[in-house]
Amino acid sequence: MRRTFLVGFLVLSSAFGLVTYGCSDGPPIEDFCGWLNDPNSCLRTFTKDIEQGPGAARCANLSKNPNLSPPIDPTVGQIGAFQMRAKLDVCFIQTGGIVTFDPPVDLTMGIPANQKIVMTNADATECGIAMFTTYNDFSLTIDSDVPGGAMATAGQVVGGVFSLSATPMRSTETAKCGNDSHYFNTLQIDKCEGLVGSAPTAELDVIQGGLDTTGKPPSCGTAPYGALRFKVFLPPLTPGSDGTFNGQNATQVNYFTCLVPPPPPICANGVQDGGETDVDCGGVTMCPRCTDGKKCISASDCDSHICQVALGLSTCVAAGGTGSATGTATGTGTGTGTGTGTTTSSGTGTGGASSTGATTSSATTATSTGAQMCTTSGG
Repeated sequence: MRRTFLVGFLVLSSAFGLVTYGCSDGPPIEDFCGWLNDPNSCLRTFTKDIEQGPGAARCANLSKNPNLSPPIDPTVGQIGAFQMRAKLDVCFIQTGGIVTFDPPVDLTMGIPANQKIVMTNADATECGIAMFTTYNDFSLTIDSDVPGGAMATAGQVVGGVFSLSATPMRSTETAKCGNDSHYFNTLQIDKCEGLVGSAPTAELDVIQGGLDTTGKPPSCGTAPYGALRFKVFLPPLTPGSDGTFNGQNATQVNYFTCLVPPPPPICANGVQDGGETDVDCGGVTMCPRCTDGKKCISASDCDSHICQVALGLSTCVAAGGTGSATGTATGTGTGTGTGTGTTTSSGTGTGGASSTGATTSSATTATSTGAQMCTTSGG
């Protein structure tokens, strides 16, 4: 057995600052406050159907194991993680289960319109589907866990569909439960503000960072994880002492917190940023110096310590070539040569010391006939 619940929210605004509580081309406006306070409304029936115990709801524990240790923290929901930050499509729940996002979420673009979320149990059976656009434009379908259409017993979920849709320039709400249809104007909530907790909403939060592996901010230090977190606010099921739901808090269901891997270090993220002169190198950063052919601003940006204009752009270039050199060797052959690096010189030493062959000299000063030679290693 499945109960179907459909709600549509439409927001109406007037360029003249006027608001009407109905349109002549629509059905008669019903009592919105009375419906929110009705213990037998189809919205509360749906909420009761998906309940699996105090503070729990179907699909909020995809492992289907009621004896998890430690238990799921209801303030964050079941914890899962994406494998790649660049493609947030499949979240693997730590205790079992999978949450799939279609299309994949791109953190640089935000949540796409009509984001589809499929929640799959650890036994590969589908648990539910959510469609999310905004807080008052979403749907939630919960599959029944009663096999073969049998009668539900205590703790079992009948399931059903709940949806909320918003259209610009309107402030009306349509609720459908099976063949019943209700038509409201949401501005009537001003007459019963204590029943705000009974009005359904949803949130798909994008958290850029600051969480640890528990899905919470750490008590000290920094935490690198971001997250996608989905939660739904349904009407309270227990009335207050006056027998009404006035002032009662919503039934909040935190379905999951899917951790997003931290971004790679600034010097290894494959883009030019943070003051780099080229991708992941150079600039006033701790990144490595740039290799030949990479863009630079000054010599300190380059491995070669040579930054020259080439084809209109300042580019790191290699040091000049090597060559043979002749010089004057004195005594044992140590002398001054012309060339780059270690020079080989031949000649006859003075002071009675004669060099009969090629003498390798370590030049204390070297002058290159080509590009300037660097003697200091880059840092």
